[in-house]
Amino acid sequence: KTMGPLIMAIVLALPWLFVTVRKWKHDDTPIMAAGTPPTPANGEEEEEDDDPPPTHFQIHENVIDQFWYAVILLFFVVFPQVSVQSISAFNCQWLGDPSGKGYLAADWREICPLDDKGGFIYVWSVIFTILYPVGLPLALIIILEMFNVPSLSMDVINSARLKA
Repeated sequence: KTMGPLIMAIVLALPWLFVTVRKWKHDDTPIMAAGTPPTPANGEEEEEDDDPPPTHFQIHENVIDQFWYAVILLFFVVFPQVSVQSISAFNCQWLGDPSGKGYLAADWREICPLDDKGGFIYVWSVIFTILYPVGLPLALIIILEMFNVPSLSMDVINSARLKA
């Protein structure tokens, strides 16, 4: 349950990787359709679009924007469940076992990972506890700061105050 979101993020990264490789191979020339456009049946010329065809760079930027939107949406949807799953590995119950070992509250057949600090469940839970409940909010805060979102928000608020 904890690897699913990472696998989905990798799958979502495939279009980004594709357009990035294509961007390296092409310059910033417009992308033209192969062949000539069909002539209208009535013989009149069609009005031409004022918009020039997109460049490789513009397509690359569009795909990047959509990639980040999809990844952030994915993590927003799965964040609560994955966080609970990763932290629940530390929810142990000590039942008065003579050996003094505790058991996972979710599955009493499993020994508490806190009693086996070198075990797979403990290491896996620590990694994903750092990655999801701690790392994801921290990464989003860093991204917001990198793109200067707090000061942009303050500019919008101040602008709205001036107009009011």
